[in-house]
Amino acid sequence: MTINERVRLLRKEHLNLTLDAFGKKIGVTKPAVSDIERGRNNVTEQTIRVICCEFHVREEWLRTGEGEPFRSEERRVGKECR
Repeated sequence: MTINERVRLLRKEHLNLTLDAFGKKIGVTKPAVSDIERGRNNVTEQTIRVICCEFHVREEWLRTGEGEPFRSEERRVGKECR
């Protein structure tokens, strides 16, 4: 699974958000989210940081698919949010 596919999985299966709602939370447009999910656009470093911070997602999972998608409760604030 690619990072683009994990963004889609995160949005649809884990967060149950529309393209528009997800885009608003991470500061991009609905078409931009669609293009990311379809692999037309790469996921930028900034977008990775925002997704990880906003939704408490583990960066390693987002990038590689390894481990659990979400950070544990005690580690909700991390370097991604700085």
